[in-house]
Amino acid sequence: MKCFSSLFFLTIFSFAFGQSINWVVASDFHYYSADLGTNGKAFEAYLADDRKLLRESPQLLDAWIADVMKLDIQFVLIPGDLTKDGEMVNHLGVRNALRKLRDTHPNRPRIFVVPGNHDLNNPEAYRYIEDRTEPVDFLSSEDFASFYEDFGYRDAFSRDPSSLSYAVTITSNLWLVALDSTINESNRMLKHPVTEGRLKPQTLSWLQTIATKAQKEGATILLMMHHGLFEHWPGQRKLHPEYLLNNRRDLASLMSRYGIRAVFTGHYHSQDITASAVNKQTLFDIETGSLVSYPSPYRLCRLDGEWLTIQTRTLSLSPDFEAYSRQYLIHGLTGQALKTIRKYGVPDSEGVKIAEDVAKGFAVHYAGDEPGVEFFPDSRNMGFKAKFILWYQGYVIKGLQTDLLPPDRELKINLKTGAWSNL
Repeated sequence: MKCFSSLFFLTIFSFAFGQSINWVVASDFHYYSADLGTNGKAFEAYLADDRKLLRESPQLLDAWIADVMKLDIQFVLIPGDLTKDGEMVNHLGVRNALRKLRDTHPNRPRIFVVPGNHDLNNPEAYRYIEDRTEPVDFLSSEDFASFYEDFGYRDAFSRDPSSLSYAVTITSNLWLVALDSTINESNRMLKHPVTEGRLKPQTLSWLQTIATKAQKEGATILLMMHHGLFEHWPGQRKLHPEYLLNNRRDLASLMSRYGIRAVFTGHYHSQDITASAVNKQTLFDIETGSLVSYPSPYRLCRLDGEWLTIQTRTLSLSPDFEAYSRQYLIHGLTGQALKTIRKYGVPDSEGVKIAEDVAKGFAVHYAGDEPGVEFFPDSRNMGFKAKFILWYQGYVIKGLQTDLLPPDRELKINLKTGAWSNL
C-alpha cells in the first residue's frame, strides 16, 4: 500500500508540472442487451424508425474497450446516452463494462459519466416480445449517482444539489466539471423522454462558484455535458433545436468570463467540432459521435501544457463494417426523411431521391470534416411539390455538407489563447 501511494502522488506531481495527460472520449453507447429481445415485429418496427446499430451495441462496446486497453490514458469521458432507453438491465451492462475497463487496464483509468436524455426515468424502457412491447425496470434520476458512484460521483469534490452535475480534480491544475443537461422530471407524465436540454439556474450558479475557485487557484477547467453548445452545421438550430442546449448563451457567456475554452458533448451522433467567438473569447464545442452510428468514432486526447491535441479513432467489427454501417445509417434516415416528405404530398418517385440525399448528407456530417456541397437533387424534371420541398428544406442537404471551422477529426487547441491548428 505504501508503494502504491508513493506512485500515485508521484504521478499527480508529474502531471501538475507539465507532463502530458492522455484520455479518451466516447459517447452515446445506446447499449442494448439481447435479453430484451432482438427479433419480432415490435423490435423490427423500432429499428425501421431508427438509425442506431442496437443489435451490435454490446460488440461495439467490447471493441471500444479492447482498443482503449492498448492506449496509455489516465481517464475517460462519456457524455451521456449510455443506454437505449434507460433500462436497468442495460445500465447494468454498461456499468459492468466500465468496471472491466477500469479494473483490467494497466493504468486503471478514472472514468467519468453524465446522463443523456435516454438514460433516466424513461417510459420507453421496453422488452420486445414478438409483436408487442413490455415495460421493464428503468433507472431513476434519484438513483443515477449511487449507481455510477465509481464513475465520477464518489470522486467529486463538489456536487450540484439541483442536478446530477459534479466537479472532480484530474490534477491540481486540471479540473473536470460534468454537467447534467437533461430534462427528465416530466418523462413519465409525457410518456416519452424529453430530447431537449438545459442547465438549471442553480446549476449555472454552482458552476460559477467552481469557476471562481479554479480561477483563484490557477486551474484549467474542462466541461462535459450531453447537449451541444453551438450549431454544428448551418441550419441545425432550425431543424433540430432540441439537440442544442436551450440556455446555451448563458453557459457560453460564463465560459468566456472564466476562460473555460472547451466543452465535450455528444447527443447528435456526429464527429464534429465547432468554434465560436463569445465576448472576444474563442470557445470550442467538441462533439463526439456515437459508437452505434456510422462511423463508430471516439476521440483520443492529449494535453501538453496549454495545447490540447485531439485525434479520431473508429471501430470495426468486420472488414466491411464501415460500408455496412454507413449503408445502415443511410437506409434508416432515408425512411425517416421520406415520412416527412410525404406529408407535403410529394410522390415517392421524386421523394425517395430527396430523402436519400438528406440521409447521405447526415452520413457526411456524422463522419466529420465535410468536403463542401457535392450533391443535391436535380429538380428540373420534378413536380411543383417536390420543387417546393427543395426550396423550403434544401438547406438541410446543403448545410450537412458544410464544414464549420475548425477541423473535426484532428486538431490542436491552445486552451489559454483559443488559437487552433491542424495536426
